[in-house]
Amino acid sequence: MSGKKKLEKRSTILRLGIPERIALNGILPRKGSRLTLQVVDEIKKKAIITLEEQKRIKYKEEVIPGTMSMNVVWDLKKEKPLDIVLTPFEVDLLKKTINFLDSQEELLEEWRSLADKIVKL
Repeated sequence: MSGKKKLEKRSTILRLGIPERIALNGILPRKGSRLTLQVVDEIKKKAIITLEEQKRIKYKEEVIPGTMSMNVVWDLKKEKPLDIVLTPFEVDLLKKTINFLDSQEELLEEWRSLADKIVKL
């Protein structure tokens, strides 16, 4: 068996749009073991919206007047989904995170699409 076939069996592809990539940042653990935080960093690096992509889709973050909230806008017609290749450790962390948030009834509406994709991995 070639190395490529082994890689394919051990990795999983997660296709995410801009809203799901933004949501991903919201669900990832902010504390944990060194290993957990390393895996979180790797996932973030894979899902980041690069400056080049921000320019292409006209991505902007705007403060909502009178609040501490941000509104994110972009040109939906220029958005292209991103395929993220995940290791088994990354898949495990994402599934555990979603399952924990679900068990605590802490999932937010804006995370639902992302959560649905993660539980199907």
